[in-house]
Amino acid sequence: MDKASPSVQLFLPVQTRLENRFEHYLGDANAKVVDSLKSFIEQKAETLLFLVGAESLGKTHLLSASVHYFDALNSAESSSDRAAYFSLAELIDVPLEPATLSELSIFFESFDLLALDDLDLWLKSLETASENALYRAETFLFGLFNYFKQHDKQLMIASKSVPSRLNIHLKDLQSRLASGLLVTLTKLDDQEKNQLIRALAQLKGFLLDDEVSAFILKRSGRDIPNLLSVLDKLDKASLIEKRRLTVPFVKKTLNW
Repeated sequence: MDKASPSVQLFLPVQTRLENRFEHYLGDANAKVVDSLKSFIEQKAETLLFLVGAESLGKTHLLSASVHYFDALNSAESSSDRAAYFSLAELIDVPLEPATLSELSIFFESFDLLALDDLDLWLKSLETASENALYRAETFLFGLFNYFKQHDKQLMIASKSVPSRLNIHLKDLQSRLASGLLVTLTKLDDQEKNQLIRALAQLKGFLLDDEVSAFILKRSGRDIPNLLSVLDKLDKASLIEKRRLTVPFVKKTLNW
């Protein structure tokens, strides 16, 4: 990423190419969300899309998938660094000095589509900051929105809360965030989670029957990241032992 200065690169994790795609975001509950994100990217009629959802619903997956989708649509153009994903949580320990925020602004403005994750986490960390630091941070976001608006670029921001419920002191910033296209993720019920883990297992190359998937869902805690971790462990174990997945095999592998 040669557009960033060395000082920015020291603390900014450049994550422009996460291995997530829309086709890997499985399940019917939020299928319309994918359509909304694709339309936002394709039509370029809006500056901001604000993605809201509880933890573990796939906000990061969707943002990084949007980066890939944007780049695929614009692959014929020669411009590099057109789209990027960043987690604002990575800036929590970064000193909010004017020079630093200025460099960040210049860096972020170099992209045509910028996907910013974890806005709520960053704002939460600023609750103990000085008034000046808080003002600089919120002004930084406000200026970033205005720049993207004026230059027909696109911002995607993800948070666990809608703009009106975020602890924002700069009212102009709150109104700008609220002016964007709001897209909300829906929590999956147990049946949808069952369908999800079976589809993910098939994607990995093995099958889960109803009995096994229901057992996993009952014992795993129903948290999506935990379910994914369970599937990874079972996938490796079944490959090593060359056995199909049964309830006894799952119990033995996971010490359940």
